[in-house]
Amino acid sequence: MDYQEYVEQQENMEYQTYVGYQDDTNYEEYTSGIGNVSALGVIVGILVGVILVMRKLNPICSLFLGVVAGALVGGASLANTLNIVLDGTSGIMGVVARIIAGGVLAGVLIESGGAESIARTIVKRFGEKYVLIGVALSSVIITGSGIFMSVGVVLLAPIALAVGSKTNVSKASLILALSGGAKAGNMIGPNPNTVAAAEGFGLSVSEVMINGIVPAIFGILITILLANMIKNRGVKVTNVDLEGNCGEDTKDLPSFGRAMVGPIAAILLLIISPIGAIFGIEFLSNFNIDAFFALPLAAAIGCIAMGRGKKLVSDANSGMIRMSPIVLMLLGAGAIAGLVRNSYLPDMLVEVIETMGLSTMFLGPMASSLMGAITGSTAAGAVLRSRYFCRSNNGLWCSIY
Repeated sequence: MDYQEYVEQQENMEYQTYVGYQDDTNYEEYTSGIGNVSALGVIVGILVGVILVMRKLNPICSLFLGVVAGALVGGASLANTLNIVLDGTSGIMGVVARIIAGGVLAGVLIESGGAESIARTIVKRFGEKYVLIGVALSSVIITGSGIFMSVGVVLLAPIALAVGSKTNVSKASLILALSGGAKAGNMIGPNPNTVAAAEGFGLSVSEVMINGIVPAIFGILITILLANMIKNRGVKVTNVDLEGNCGEDTKDLPSFGRAMVGPIAAILLLIISPIGAIFGIEFLSNFNIDAFFALPLAAAIGCIAMGRGKKLVSDANSGMIRMSPIVLMLLGAGAIAGLVRNSYLPDMLVEVIETMGLSTMFLGPMASSLMGAITGSTAAGAVLRSRYFCRSNNGLWCSIY
């Protein structure tokens, strides 16, 4: 799909998502009516959201209240404020659907113990000498399998503490290895980040995963380097940290081979079409299965491989429940995205960057870092970055990462 085709597709989607108007004239009135929120309004909305989060209000409520405040300060009427919220949240329904589907695979891996089996095996294979490499790579594979970053880190923390106590490395180095590896895995796995970026840029999830391989490699190399630099600095793991830690309990876990069936199936289903296109194999390139179907199918295959076919429904329910906070956070991020999309802020930022002589490629990473910090969610940051900061009205584009 070339640039012009994508622009036409996005414009058509924007038109179709607005239900209240049925003809072109009224649609033009609608877009001009909600597109006049000032940059000050957006800034106020973001600040209100941040302050409310700091005051311990629920992050989702904080984001919605921030949008309302920002829209009103920016000059929108009450009716248009509601339209802004609906415009933003309706635009991420595709993301939400795919994330829920990914929850099925995550639930199977977590409830079966498959994710834990994968992590333990990798850490054990690298041994005590290369413990930080093992921790980082296990984190890459867990999050690369579709498990959300925060869930993966919590899942791996007991294992990391157990091996850290034996090797006498600092807790700071273990945390860095876990979080850096998880972020690298986020770039190459079918998780909320890649799903959000794919939806926003009009790409398939497999394309985003493949494009993330090189950044992920550099990310994991830098993570390992920095973690090893600080492994002897800071607080070490103590017996207090190991209290209640079941890091050595490996009973009832599936084997590494069986645990990997689900993630491998998911990746194969998603990359069959790109591989076929690369090698000119027509029947493979035409086999284009969306993540919405591929991830639950891979979950079912993995569940059967681990001998838990009868528990597929319960595992899937558990995974989707785990995704609920993420979905709600994305709805709040979508509302913020609607505020940004219907304001002059993106074009103003592009003009500032061009005036400074910088490439607009910088706008993507800047927007992602800012929005991720505000919402406390990298997936929410990806929604805002890819949907509304990365295409300005003058057609300039920014990078995905």
